[in-house]
Amino acid sequence: MKRAVGILLMGCILGASAPASADCGHCEGAPQETAEESRFGLQLGGLKLSPMVLLQIQSLQFIGEDTYLQALDAGENEGFRIRRARLGFDGVLYDVLPFSISTELAGEEGTARLLDAWFGVSALDYVQFKVGAHKVPFSATALAPAALGSLIERPFGVRAMAPFRQVGFQIFGHLANHAFGYHLGTYNGLQRSDTFFGGYIEDPATAGNRFGEFSHALRLTTQPLGPLGASIYDRAHGPFKLGIGVGGLFSDGDTRDIFGLGADLHMKFKGAHLLAEYLWSRTIPESTPSQSTTQTAEITSMAIAAELGYLLEIIPLGATVRFEWLDPNNEVDDESDSWILTAGINYSLFDNLVRLQLDYTHREELHGISLANDSVNVQFQLGL
Repeated sequence: MKRAVGILLMGCILGASAPASADCGHCEGAPQETAEESRFGLQLGGLKLSPMVLLQIQSLQFIGEDTYLQALDAGENEGFRIRRARLGFDGVLYDVLPFSISTELAGEEGTARLLDAWFGVSALDYVQFKVGAHKVPFSATALAPAALGSLIERPFGVRAMAPFRQVGFQIFGHLANHAFGYHLGTYNGLQRSDTFFGGYIEDPATAGNRFGEFSHALRLTTQPLGPLGASIYDRAHGPFKLGIGVGGLFSDGDTRDIFGLGADLHMKFKGAHLLAEYLWSRTIPESTPSQSTTQTAEITSMAIAAELGYLLEIIPLGATVRFEWLDPNNEVDDESDSWILTAGINYSLFDNLVRLQLDYTHREELHGISLANDSVNVQFQLGL
């Protein structure tokens, strides 16, 4: 038995039963319509397994004195940080029954937590199913794999306003080579922090649906010139590709109801990429909340992010600039209203298995005091 387990693990690490690909589409639960084959895998009869490993170690070279993790800043002091340490595997049975299990080992206070835990049916392109813990189909940038971003972190607004994983059921598919795609999901009620930057809470639901009724998400996409691929940047240096998406979200919570809307535009052309996304949400507190909360009135939030980048073809060196505008509460003018500029470079090694990234972030408050919260961050990444 021990020998069989050892052979299985060695095959997952060294095996190459799947063809090589440009991107690790299964890292971080890529959307099904843009997922790509893993370069490493093992096939045992009708079972195919692919490992998922993601290590991101950051080194803060400079950080302002007014930076806080609670505001989604990169850190609070210069030094090292393990941003992500993920381990898991994807699989498929008889080419029609996909499944995925993964865990985050670098959770709060170093505790492990469940990420993906789902299985589904994918016999037909135009109608597929997925049940378990997986990403809510709402924000394009949230759905993109964490290992394949052009900058170290996703936009501040996406991390604050987009739900990531929740337990539920999803039906999805695409027609005419992704010219039309849809995702429709029903999940446990979403929980989010009282603060804007606190974002949503990922609940593995091992104790069931405790603090909400149900939440529902719908995402419609079109990629009329063929699939864009899992990565945000254009590593393929291919012809012009275009993607447009819209999303809707409703959560019937016992503490607050949440309504959300989103729209995004993504283009790639010969190494260049453009990604723009708009998010809007309204949270309405319940008169008798099931959990203690400081929210007593409706809050409407908005965020816009747009980035432009280019990746050289001769050497795997890329550069990206992103601009963001945040309005956490349109009824209040304070320091949380801000614009953010992030500029970064990245370099890939070993056919994109290792990435080195350097980002500079400047945050400018629109009201109140201008805070010293700029940062320079370096990230070392291993992803497969």
